[in-house]
Amino acid sequence: MGVAITAACLKATGREISDQAELALLANEIERQDLGFAGGSQDSFGAAVGGAKKIVLHRGGGVTCSRLKLPPGVIAQLERDILLIYTGGIHLSGTIHEDIKRSYAMENSPTIAAMNALKAAANKMADALEAGDMRSFADALNNSRRNHYALHSSCDSDVLREFFATLGPYIVGGKTCGAGGGGFIAVVTRPGYTRACVDAAEALGGEVWPFKMDHDGAIGWQEPDWTPAELGELKSLARA
Repeated sequence: MGVAITAACLKATGREISDQAELALLANEIERQDLGFAGGSQDSFGAAVGGAKKIVLHRGGGVTCSRLKLPPGVIAQLERDILLIYTGGIHLSGTIHEDIKRSYAMENSPTIAAMNALKAAANKMADALEAGDMRSFADALNNSRRNHYALHSSCDSDVLREFFATLGPYIVGGKTCGAGGGGFIAVVTRPGYTRACVDAAEALGGEVWPFKMDHDGAIGWQEPDWTPAELGELKSLARA
């Protein structure tokens, strides 16, 4: 929503940003500095920049977002096999981020170790997708999920574990989306087991959504001015 509002404001004020990554950075700046909301950087890039992408947060500051070069057929396979499942839980990402930051100072912090493992899993996911290696991609998703649990207690929940335990026979991999603790999970189904996975998720009270890759990212446009006839029709509807 922050990216969409930022894009609309830029369009309305006549400001153009040719690089979609700049739009993501601006939306993050507004959210962090102007509104004072804690959070990460990834979500805005996911909304602003189209395609499968790799986001690198550099030591000392700065972010690089680049599209992955996927072999033919990989996107179709992802869209066929991946399901997004709303678990019915909710989480407040700002609270989770603040909890995680406080755990940095712990001696032998498990959070730091988990973050290093999450970074390695993300790099493996990107490499596997560009190589068309879906088995390694699914393995990396599983590694990411396990280390997400280890990141902080607020990233784990009995509901998430129940979903993954129940769906285990029907999937080859999966992870929690976002900051954790609730919300959506993404799973890669085994060939021929998509329907069984959907049925099992819905039996747990989950809401299943198909996965569709967005290739365009955020786009701003301006509607043409209303014609006199359209204005007249609108006024007549208002009077009715």
